[in-house]
Amino acid sequence: KLAESPVTRALEDWLQANPHLLGDDILLIGRQVRTDHGIIDLLALDSKGNTVIIELKRGRASREVVGQLNSYLTIADSWSEPELVRNANLVPYSRETNNLIKKFKEHFKCADAPEFNSKQIGIVVAEEFEPDFVPQILGLRFDCRVLQFSNFVNQAEEEYLLINTLHDSAIEDDLNESEDEASDSSEYSKA
Repeated sequence: KLAESPVTRALEDWLQANPHLLGDDILLIGRQVRTDHGIIDLLALDSKGNTVIIELKRGRASREVVGQLNSYLTIADSWSEPELVRNANLVPYSRETNNLIKKFKEHFKCADAPEFNSKQIGIVVAEEFEPDFVPQILGLRFDCRVLQFSNFVNQAEEEYLLINTLHDSAIEDDLNESEDEASDSSEYSKA
């Protein structure tokens, strides 16, 4: 259960309040971040300091969203750490207190913050996807996750959000590595 809220509550508000719904422990650092190529819905960091770009679509996500996400990920890839910090509009930054590092350490309960933005990860959240959406995402050079959401209201007028993972290249990479290790292991045991 997310919270008792009116049906019209925005998906962006939900995910900002409940970022764990995106599948990983992430620290949201920006909302509606302006770039030269559009506005990033949500900007986050994962526990490794990787930049996470979250694109939200009410309704159906088309293949144009793949291009949009690729553009945002490419922009984030070019950011220096100070540029990332400047875009962290949910964590006001000051040179004296280094708030982003402080927030990162507090959120992830770690002594040291890693180098930020060494890798970029994309997440698309939508109600529906065009049939060729996931194959299009596979063509990107960035790790991406595709999440389908639906929401409903029960008889007590409490609103719930269900999120289903349609694709997660990080998990698939881990599975492929495990399969490779298992196949290597079985080959050695046969010899």
